[in-house]
Amino acid sequence: MAPRDISQDLTVHLLRSLSEVEDLRADWTELHRRDPQAGLFLSWDWMMRGFRDNPGRFTVLVARADAVSDQVVAILPLKSRVHWSRSKSEFQTQYQAAGRLIGGEYTGFICDPDWEEVALPALAQTLDQMPWTTLSLRYVDQIDRIKAFRAGFARAEYSTRFRPYLINKGETDNLVSPQVELPDSFDAFLNEALSANSRQKFRRLERKHLNTGELHLTDTGAETFDAHLEILLEFWGRKWIPKKGAATAAKAADMYRRTLRAGLETGTLFLPVLWRGDTPLGALGHILDHEQKTVHFIVAGRDVDADVPFAGQILHLGSIEWAIAHGYRVYDFCHGNEPYKYSYGTTDKETRYLTVQRREALGARAFDRDNTPEALLRVQDQIKAKKYDLAMRACAQLIASFSDEEGGAEAS
Repeated sequence: MAPRDISQDLTVHLLRSLSEVEDLRADWTELHRRDPQAGLFLSWDWMMRGFRDNPGRFTVLVARADAVSDQVVAILPLKSRVHWSRSKSEFQTQYQAAGRLIGGEYTGFICDPDWEEVALPALAQTLDQMPWTTLSLRYVDQIDRIKAFRAGFARAEYSTRFRPYLINKGETDNLVSPQVELPDSFDAFLNEALSANSRQKFRRLERKHLNTGELHLTDTGAETFDAHLEILLEFWGRKWIPKKGAATAAKAADMYRRTLRAGLETGTLFLPVLWRGDTPLGALGHILDHEQKTVHFIVAGRDVDADVPFAGQILHLGSIEWAIAHGYRVYDFCHGNEPYKYSYGTTDKETRYLTVQRREALGARAFDRDNTPEALLRVQDQIKAKKYDLAMRACAQLIASFSDEEGGAEAS
């Protein structure tokens, strides 16, 4: 157990290579075990899939307690991003939650509860010494921690705020995650969570379509994963491509692929498919948190052209029945307070979206020279686009970042 004296020194290290993070596996896993607020999406196994697919795009802050044999007491995984500022004609380093690399539903800190009071300010202090312009942490469900972390930037040099995040033309608050606490039996769930009308409707659907064998549900394994994933995303695309546009929808679909494939590789995938004979009608992608006994709903797709308007209800209730039968305690509908989610007896879980803006960050305070490889790719794009003046300015900045006068700040 960590000492009560919070004056004990911490050393915060920056890890930016795969080998460094791989060497941290035992410490990360042990800290994750001690932290009741760190779910699956902050586990080493999950995060490493994002890091391996994006070398050079991450920074992991690791706080060690000097007086306790360098024990790891806090970890903050971040994604780095190179931004070209048109107004200032310079590259800028921006940080986001590392979950953006792989589609983690919730982000935040892995932290020993006995060390929060000193570790969170230490992480903020280290970031203060690093070059960047914007820090963005979205979907943080550790409310007290993110408030304490924000307080570490309460100075004139910074502008901080908890941002709203509304989607679907402002109709959906994506920082709200409706969840339902699961009882010991599916019958208890139907009786306690559903309205009498909804319960009767489902029982009729069950008798007419499932019990007769007209419709049936199947799970997804390694041998059927690729086919079932494409079924899901094909149906998802039919609904959302007209609304989001092809380019935006393609990016979202790619993230769903990465997230669900990570679930397959980590043994946390649950992807039921609803069929009529050999014809698929819909599918739901989930990620399972075995430790916290939570089923996280990720993405849905159903055949909007088929005459089965109740496919979504059968899929969700079938998934909840499966979750109860396998000992899970929470079914998480995840981000978005769409009205249909509240017909399942859900209550809201809140998350936060913190942004920290460094005011008037220029030169060495704006760009981290460790991001040079990504910046050079951007210079290459500028040259291909015949934007030679911009490319010359960009090259001048990169050269200056390695000079004695303009070298970027470093944190140990």
